[in-house]
Amino acid sequence: MTRITLFFTCLCLAATTAAAQTSPLASTPADLAPVIVTANRAPTPAGEVAASVTVIDSAQIADSGASNLGQVLRDVAGLEVLSYGPAGATTTVSLRGSESDQVLVLLDGVRLNSPQNGEFDFSALPVPLSDIERIEIVRGPASTLYGSGAVGGVIQIFTKKAASEPSTRADLSTGKYDTRSAGFSTSQRKGPFSYALAAARDHSLGYRTNSALDQDRLDGRFALDLPADFSLKLAGYHLQKEIGVPGSTAFPSPSARQKDGDTYLSLALQGPAGPWQLSVRTIYDRLDERYGNPDYAENDHYLVQTRGVEAQGNLDLGRQRLTLGGEAYRDWLESTSTNGGHHQTRWAGYGQDTILLPAKVLLELGLRYDAHSDFSNEASPRAALVLPVTSSTRLRLSAGRSYRAPTLNDRFYSDSYGFHGNPDLKPETAWEYELGIEQQLGSRGHLSLAAFRRDVRDLIQWQPVDPNNVYGPWSPQSIGQARVWASAADLAYRLIVGVNVGGS
Repeated sequence: MTRITLFFTCLCLAATTAAAQTSPLASTPADLAPVIVTANRAPTPAGEVAASVTVIDSAQIADSGASNLGQVLRDVAGLEVLSYGPAGATTTVSLRGSESDQVLVLLDGVRLNSPQNGEFDFSALPVPLSDIERIEIVRGPASTLYGSGAVGGVIQIFTKKAASEPSTRADLSTGKYDTRSAGFSTSQRKGPFSYALAAARDHSLGYRTNSALDQDRLDGRFALDLPADFSLKLAGYHLQKEIGVPGSTAFPSPSARQKDGDTYLSLALQGPAGPWQLSVRTIYDRLDERYGNPDYAENDHYLVQTRGVEAQGNLDLGRQRLTLGGEAYRDWLESTSTNGGHHQTRWAGYGQDTILLPAKVLLELGLRYDAHSDFSNEASPRAALVLPVTSSTRLRLSAGRSYRAPTLNDRFYSDSYGFHGNPDLKPETAWEYELGIEQQLGSRGHLSLAAFRRDVRDLIQWQPVDPNNVYGPWSPQSIGQARVWASAADLAYRLIVGVNVGGS
């Protein structure tokens, strides 16, 4: 705790010094630039973000013709979408060559990654595409602000806010294999109160034997403006899914079925406290998963629950922005067969300081300290520098440490096929270094080039207990190391209204 306390103290002293400065961090033109939230956990003009970021807005989502979130993301530079079957089958993403459990996914600030396996299944998004306002993809290590699981980056989904005019929408679509989707949504703002409600149902027989899907979604978001510029926000999502599990073509399972019920609840209070903008949120997540395969007398039940509280303060001093926050969570896993019952507690404190230096050079310093009930604590520092080359060109340099904690499956999984978890695993850690250049192409688009290196230690890998017997028991070990060198380019340009070109 000494290191994190000292760091926060230094940040506060630096903030006090910067208060005497008069030149604002965001110039007038920057105020009109797109605003990015995810990179700094606070609204920041895009030109002052020291990270590689892609934003997909609601118009782009509608123009894409996509029917699911995976299709929306498939053309994003540095991002790979992995789908493992027909409609409703598990869909995950990889950023910059990372594993899917090394990419953190958020919905309006709420974590969607499962503490059981560390992943988020994009086929189980609890809101319809039509309710998404924008998606922010931040590439590179983000553990300084977000902790475990942000080795490759962060994807955050923002839902639309209710307008004063009532809005009601109904959708119906059909396709091959008896695929049908129906949805309904309504929203409105009435004085200090606003609401947004949505419901949807998806059905498909699938293109393989035993791949039928039936899925229902319900979500509701409510907001109330309080005195003194405070606001209270309540959000709840529920997804109920039943899907066939056909297995591989070599080893089919024509009778296996899986039923998932996932519920998210969050309550947030936001408002000013002197010069600070404060936010406090409580969250609850409950995943009920049941798998049955009568051909092999398998009948597994998993119940994973997470309760947590998050608090954050943002201070804008003109030439300097300061973010301080903390989190605490407790996870429970109960299983009728393989994992048994386990629980874990995790908490963290973090801070980030963004400073405008002379010649419009931007310096960003951050540090996070994570503690866990079952293994070693982790410190995640990050530093970044943004150098303006011309009025439309900027150079970006950064270095940061990230980590991924072993999941409950990594530590405790066990089945009759010889796969067993390892409770003695250590967290994966990584250092990443990036050099990037960004060119604004007038008001019509942009071009970005980036090169990065990631060094990973204690990479968790499942492997045979006996290296000479691949058919024997398997268990994860913290033995792997990896070095990734890569470069990426991203071009987006609008020829005329409604006609865009790009590539990556």
